[in-house]
Amino acid sequence: GRRIIQYETLTIGVIEVAARDDAETIKWYEKGAERGNVFALFNLGMAYLKGIGVARDYVEAYKWLHLSATKGYDDAPAICEALEKKIASEDIARAKLIAKQWQDDFEKLMSRNA
Repeated sequence: GRRIIQYETLTIGVIEVAARDDAETIKWYEKGAERGNVFALFNLGMAYLKGIGVARDYVEAYKWLHLSATKGYDDAPAICEALEKKIASEDIARAKLIAKQWQDDFEKLMSRNA
């Protein structure tokens, strides 16, 4: 259906742009995240973790990685676990709160569009 086409379009777009422009790649990941694409959620987290195309931000990285973990992205839980050892527990709590708010807003948006 439509979701598969959107996912394929996003994936193809990201692959085409990734080699040329990190900032443009981030825009594609953000568009995918707005649609709940787990691949995009994970890659946004990795971008923030490594500072690729965005400023390095461990709280923002944890937020996106945590969201991708809750949606079943296999590699995300281990990376979240490693981050939990690296950053303050207050930052982890803040990232989880921000992730929950994002997820709640996303679910509201999806239920309005259903």
